[in-house]
Parts: sequence; C-alpha cells; structure tokens
Amino acid sequence: MLFARKKTAGVLKKQLFLAPALAAFLLAGAAGAVEIRDIPGFPGSGRALGELYRTMYPPWTYDVKIGADEDGWGAVEAVVYNDRDLTDDETYEVYIVYSTDSGESWETVELDQGAGGQKWFGRLPEELEEKEEILYYIKALDTSTNVYTELACPIGDAEDAEDGCWFDVAVDEPPVDDETAVIPDEFDIRSFRAGYSEDYLYLSFLVEGEIKEGTASPLDLHGHVAAIINPDRGDPVEILTQGFLAAYAPLAEMFTYPGCMLVYYPGSPDEDYYIDRESIRCYTDGSYLTLEIDRGAFGENPSGYLKVAGGNGRLASISPVSGNFYDLTHVSTLTFTSRTLRP
Repeated sequence: MLFARKKTAGVLKKQLFLAPALAAFLLAGAAGAVEIRDIPGFPGSGRALGELYRTMYPPWTYDVKIGADEDGWGAVEAVVYNDRDLTDDETYEVYIVYSTDSGESWETVELDQGAGGQKWFGRLPEELEEKEEILYYIKALDTSTNVYTELACPIGDAEDAEDGCWFDVAVDEPPVDDETAVIPDEFDIRSFRAGYSEDYLYLSFLVEGEIKEGTASPLDLHGHVAAIINPDRGDPVEILTQGFLAAYAPLAEMFTYPGCMLVYYPGSPDEDYYIDRESIRCYTDGSYLTLEIDRGAFGENPSGYLKVAGGNGRLASISPVSGNFYDLTHVSTLTFTSRTLRP
C-alpha cells in the first residue's frame, strides 16, 4: 500500500498547468450548448469534457414518505426529478435502499414512476414493519447516467472495500469495461464510490487493471483526479471558486509537486490557486485508489451536499505538453442524509 502524503510541507502556491486545466473543465459551470477545445496536448479531451459540461446536473430528492395505504404498511412515495431549468436530462431510475443491520448489508427496491413524472412509488416488504429500526436512502439515475445518492451512514473502515457504508456513484456510460485499445486497463474505471466520517470524505476508484504510477524514463506520468464542488462556497457565477481538485500523481514529485494534492482557489480565479498537501491522503491497493480528504478543507457546507466527478490520464511530455486523456465519470450529487424509519 502506497501512501503519497508528505507531512513536512503546508499549503503551497504553484504554477502547474495540468491541474487548473482539468479543474476548469471538470468543474465547468452552466449547462447548455458549448464547444470546449481539447486541452493542449490531450487529443479528445474537449469532446469528453464538453459532454460533461452539458450534462452535469443529477436528479434531486425533494420528499420521501413511507406509511400505510389500502394495501397495508410499507407504501413508499418519493418526489425525485431533474431540474428542467438546468438540464434536459430526465430521471429514469429511482431506488429505495434499506438496511436492518445498521448498514452492514442492504436490500434494494426499485420505484415506479408516476404519471406526472416527478413522483415515484413502491412498497417495502411487509415484514419490515416488525423491525425496530430501518436505515434507508434514496438513489436516482438520469439519462446521462448522473447519480444522486444519499450517504446514509458513516464509514467504519475506509481501507475495507467491503465496508457497508461505501456508496456507489456515477461512472461512465456503458460499456463500463471499455476495450483495452480505447482505455488501458490501469485507467478503465469500473466503479467510483463515496463514503464519509465525521472528519473525512472518502472517494474510491476501482480500475480494471492495477493502479500504476507510470515511469520516469521515458516519461509516462499517470494521474487520477476527483473534482468536488461545494455549492455553499465561493460565487456560483465563478464556479472554480466552489471547486476542488483532488489529484493522485506520484511521479509529479519529480517536478517538485506533491504526488497527492488538493488544488483550489481561495478566492477569485484571477488569483493564484493553492496546492494543499496536508488536507489529503492517497493510498492504493492493487486495483483500488482511495482519496481521504479533510472535510474541513471544503469550508462551511450547510446545504449538506457536494458534487463529484472523476477522471484520469497520462502525461508523456512536459515541453511541449502532450499525453492522453482517458476515462471520465459522469457527475454525482452526494448528500449527507441519514434516514431512519421506526415502524
């Protein structure tokens, strides 16, 4: 297991090309028709990032009711939909996911869409009425495979891939297992998950192959990033002031940059951005990469939700800049919502 965090340095100001370039596009602002050019040296990046820009507004859950109807206990009614003022995407799947053992295991019930399109209906198993406490959450997907999910319980052990309080978030569109000729296995994201504790947000990538750092000679610098938006921070018009880029690129240390870093703007995008190596830890285990990020670094978050997306690529040359832009997930809305039912 590789720990890339260094404890000796604090928050740094740097002039790094790739991190702000990726941040600018991964955290793009309003939806709608837009043409994004390729990041110089990264062919195909403009197309992929333009699609993300156009479709970055997942569904939202506005209300959930569970109770009795004429058929007995367990009727579920949820109000879940995409905001049509922001996106053309539509919600097409909604689930209620429940646990009777405090999050150690989960069962899923798919809800049916009502005639108006915004209400979803289903039924929990009748035997649950005998349980003292039921933990549950809502998960929804839209037509761009963006995900809304509620982080229903704090994670116990982030280094345990089987911990029940890891929650799946958005990956790319099918096929998730891409052809190796298109996306090499070490970059092919098979799953992207989120979890949290009182102090940390955890984001975990699982790739088809094995997480690798690349090579120093010839230069083949591998980088994996997660973009995070805190809607309660900064200026919504200047989306970069709300955003953070968590990056894992161990060979960046050859160029005096941290191999594990959190990049953000403290104020206006016209100002210098910060590279923070103290608020993040990166660790790998075979096919897994986990980012452990101090939630305090995001600032106040009274709305209780964040948006995340992930991506990766390789850098083959510094001057001129060239490389490959590989896998890119869609966007997920994560809410720190714990729902408990006591029938």
